Amino acid sequence: MKFRNAIHAGAVALVVSGCIVGCAARPLPTDASLRSRFERHRSEFDSLATIARADSQLVGAGHEPTGFDVFVRDTSAYHHRLTDDETRATGRLALSRLLERAGVPSIARAADGASIRFVVAVSGGLRKGIVCSDQPLEPVRASLDGPEPGGAGYVPLAPRWFLFVELAD
Repeated sequence: MKFRNAIHAGAVALVVSGCIVGCAARPLPTDASLRSRFERHRSEFDSLATIARADSQLVGAGHEPTGFDVFVRDTSAYHHRLTDDETRATGRLALSRLLERAGVPSIARAADGASIRFVVAVSGGLRKGIVCSDQPLEPVRASLDGPEPGGAGYVPLAPRWFLFVELAD
């Protein structure tokens, strides 16, 4: 099955659809809990970011109610879900184990590889998680825990690493 790749956020939505169903009724995690997760699992996050940056075909991957899904680019306009056999054959099953160890349901790679998003939860029309970015991200906020006009923002964690909150698709 092929999907039109209109914008990167659309790819993220495909990858995290299971999280949307499973996390929609729960509140978003606090900045402190995400910071703690990042610090405890820094090596897994670094490994996942390295793998995603090197895999120019990767759109994203995530744990869904039906299993582990991996999406790759066919062309600049289309991407598709790999079969379980393709996921194993291409070595992308390693993403599943690393995501589980990091306690993160999904990963999404920007088309240019400049950022890697780890969506942790979706609730109340917002998505929150951790992002690794080669570029500075704005707006920088002191905290993502309270409501903020516009609903988007970033809190620095480490060089190239940020917490993020953004409007869910």
